[in-house]
Amino acid sequence: MKKLVIENVKKYYDKKVILKNINISISENECIGIMGESGSGKSTLAKLIIGLESFDEGNITFNGISYKNITKKQIAEIHRKIQLIFQNAFNSVNPRYTVEEVLTEPLKIHYKKQISYEEMKNRAEKLLEKVGLDPKFMSQKAIQLSGGQLQRVCIARALILEPEIIIFDESVSGLDPIIQDKILELLASLRESLNLTYIFISHDFETCYYLCDKLIILEKGEIAETIENLDLPIKVKNEKVKKILGRNFETI
Repeated sequence: MKKLVIENVKKYYDKKVILKNINISISENECIGIMGESGSGKSTLAKLIIGLESFDEGNITFNGISYKNITKKQIAEIHRKIQLIFQNAFNSVNPRYTVEEVLTEPLKIHYKKQISYEEMKNRAEKLLEKVGLDPKFMSQKAIQLSGGQLQRVCIARALILEPEIIIFDESVSGLDPIIQDKILELLASLRESLNLTYIFISHDFETCYYLCDKLIILEKGEIAETIENLDLPIKVKNEKVKKILGRNFETI
């Protein structure tokens, strides 16, 4: 089953082409890696998928919902079911918020008075445990946490709305390598246990190779290549893609 279909999408800023003829289809429980140099359009694509920005041509469909002529109710559904986790966890949360406030805020926004405070707190505590943190962290302020701890909190915050797709926009790139490895192990485990679909945006081939089923390489707003098979030895079609990947792979 296709969770997300992107068809011939184009995006312009002041008549400059940012994305051109983007075609991607993502199945349930699949992990797609998107790589490219800075300015290739990776983050813009993420914003289009979650509905933060609109595209100029083409279409995006999520669970059969077309983004063209979309209703407010459908937009709210997309914002619940597709979550985006940014690179810098410290810029993603209010540093004065407690972990409990960080985790329960999405529930307050999307469900208002439909869920009791006790239920919100219970969900938050369970998710903290699921991402490897003790519920005692609930009372700590975000600014008191380490980068790795706060990124786990951001993952828990994304999970609290029970999403189907999570987009990771360079979400582990700023972490210490040891912490990064632990977060990647956590993401792999969560994907399996919760049947999640991932879109993993990164500059780093190693992290994509660990987590992803296939890679899409963007260059200047276009798909330069799609690598369907990540089994070694990996073969690519052109020299530009080898440069972006940072590896001396065989060229077909």
